[in-house]
Amino acid sequence: GHTLVVEGKKFAFHLLPCGMINKACKNLIGNGVVVHVPTLMKEIQELKDFDARALERIFISTRAHVLFDSHQIIDGILEAEQGTNSIGTTKRGIGPCYSAKAIRNGLRFGDLLHFEEFERRLRELIAWSQKRFGDPRERDTPAQLQLRKALREYNTKYAFDPEGGNKGGVANIDEEVARYREFAQILRHQIVDSVTLIHEDISRGYKVLVEGANAALLDIDFGTYPFVTSSNTTVGSVCTGLGVPPKQIDTVIGVVKAYTTRVGHGPFPTELQNEQQSLQDHIEMYVGPAQSMERKGHSSGPYELKPGQKVRVGEMLQEVGHEY
Repeated sequence: GHTLVVEGKKFAFHLLPCGMINKACKNLIGNGVVVHVPTLMKEIQELKDFDARALERIFISTRAHVLFDSHQIIDGILEAEQGTNSIGTTKRGIGPCYSAKAIRNGLRFGDLLHFEEFERRLRELIAWSQKRFGDPRERDTPAQLQLRKALREYNTKYAFDPEGGNKGGVANIDEEVARYREFAQILRHQIVDSVTLIHEDISRGYKVLVEGANAALLDIDFGTYPFVTSSNTTVGSVCTGLGVPPKQIDTVIGVVKAYTTRVGHGPFPTELQNEQQSLQDHIEMYVGPAQSMERKGHSSGPYELKPGQKVRVGEMLQEVGHEY
């Protein structure tokens, strides 16, 4: 998610576009996004004091996939299964939802407009998830056993808050169906053919700003795989995630942080590990050709590399600019 501070007021979004803060702005969640509808509805509700008509300014592609509580439970099961090899996901169900999209058993927002069919397919999807992930395994941790039980019973309240069941979710499948029936009624006029909508606005000469998510190193193709998200986060996703042809893109604005931050695990050569903020760099053996790089004004002179030399990986990446 991201936090915005506008005129001294703080807004925290996970799914809503930043344009929701501009009351004159039409907002669209494109086909490339996966959306947990209860979270979306909560964010819209929290905007009511700022803009009572916030719902009328948000549109969702018929092709965007719906992320269910079952995806979040499966995410937790799979992350625990990895043990020391876990990648540190946010456990919001993003990976399992994109997996469902890829194996073609996911549900899309357009399906909400035909609710009887939606209900049938939702029950099938949950049954499929229960069959593959619900039964206990020999090496399960207590956390996995708890999540598998929650999935078998489809008691997502128990999954999210075993003690009190106060962190959202539903007690059974029928409750899940009932709340999505309500969501379908509320969002009926906000679910649109996003490709037609955006092309009509472009043809009218409207200004269109596309907001990207995450960062280049979290891109599933170009990032630090496997420590990445489950979609493309670089500029090409404007085309695939919205249906906009490359020639329509006038300007690309990249945002660079002064320092690196990231969620989860994975390569992070500048991470500070302790209270003294001393850098525990990774040590590896250099296997490339001998090199000497001038460092103007550096007290230690040029940066030297020799075959077989023990090097600090983070320092080398900074000085050389590429991995050996």
